[in-house]
Amino acid sequence: MGAQRLLTINTGSSSLKAALYRLREDTTETPELRAEASRIGGQGGGLRLADDRGETLDERRDDLPDHAAALDALMSWLRDRGLERDDLAAVGHRIVHGGDRHREPQRVAPRVVADLRALVPIDPNHLPQAIAAIEAVGRAYPAVPQVACFDTAFHVRGFNEQGTTTTPFDMVVLNGMSRYHLAAEALRRAGRTHGSRLGDGAPTLISECEAAISRATAYSREHFEDPPEISNWTWTP
Repeated sequence: MGAQRLLTINTGSSSLKAALYRLREDTTETPELRAEASRIGGQGGGLRLADDRGETLDERRDDLPDHAAALDALMSWLRDRGLERDDLAAVGHRIVHGGDRHREPQRVAPRVVADLRALVPIDPNHLPQAIAAIEAVGRAYPAVPQVACFDTAFHVRGFNEQGTTTTPFDMVVLNGMSRYHLAAEALRRAGRTHGSRLGDGAPTLISECEAAISRATAYSREHFEDPPEISNWTWTP
């Protein structure tokens, strides 16, 4: 596929959503592929792969017995479409619960997975699926760094904005929770880890995220609305 990619995975109790982004030097991340698996573990489910416009590229309607099967099918699709180990810069996972030990985004390591397993009794409907996603990626791309982003981080940060009237995206920026903030934080965590495949490229990508924040903020201040690439962006399941 050429340029490096970032894969994000969001597992639900009976669903899975994933997105593949191209990382460029001259702009922010660009969505390329989206995948969604539904009714995992039940009847009438399936897996759908779409392009950045939401147009279906491939679809399977056979039942998926569990999240491991859905993830293995996704990994197979990505490999069939030319995604090699050297193309993938990192994989980000949304984790519902990290307990008291895990709140900020961090590199996935055996200790982190062990801590998540210990928390399964607290959230049996989400954590087993998240662990399955981590393991599936590890099987398919063992050398690619994985980063866990915990929902608990949002629950403990609080609300920073103090009543300012501004645009929707700028409100998120003011609270340090925009897509660019999260991507930069994930890159920082992965880049700090010894042996990370991101290597010297992480600072460049982080700078691009910070530049995107500055451009969006400047645009909203001048035009009193969010930039078109923000306001016109849609997620098509």
